[in-house]
Amino acid sequence: MTQLILLAAGLSRRFGGNKLLADWKGNPLYTYSLLALAELAGQRQDGLLTVVTRYEEIQARALALGARVCWNGHSEEGISSSLRLGLESAPEADFYLCSVADQPDLTAAAAGGFLDAFLASGKPLGCVTHQGRPGNPAIFHRRYREELLALRGDTGGRLVLERHQEERFLWPGPALPDLDTPQDFEAGR
Repeated sequence: MTQLILLAAGLSRRFGGNKLLADWKGNPLYTYSLLALAELAGQRQDGLLTVVTRYEEIQARALALGARVCWNGHSEEGISSSLRLGLESAPEADFYLCSVADQPDLTAAAAGGFLDAFLASGKPLGCVTHQGRPGNPAIFHRRYREELLALRGDTGGRLVLERHQEERFLWPGPALPDLDTPQDFEAGR
């Protein structure tokens, strides 16, 4: 089973407000990633979607789409707190595909293409890259679960990917920029 985990509990410090609920081309920013992963989960027999959030609007939308929701009341601890909740929600998973909710260009086709290529590679962990730079989504075999659960602070799976470079699969996918600041929003309009 592949656990799809959408990390949607960030505090948006660089944005100066809740960017996940901010309007992006007519919809709240988080909806693009959420709909992409919900579509992917619906296309796969082995996929289950969990959304980690601290926002009621995101929780309600995720539940309406049939996702499992984990409430993160401690997101001030950093991305590792959301990652832990997502991993703990499905201890039986073989793989954990982790994505962030501030990538509006993520599509089900891109995430599915990455997942299929990763599974075909036989590698135990990997991520999407653009112009040689590792990014999101990222995926981890269950053997990295304890290492991921041990992360603290604003440290995500990138640290585990860096520790195991010889074991990772790098997929040269489409550009999937994060929107982090008001300038990112303005530049993309």
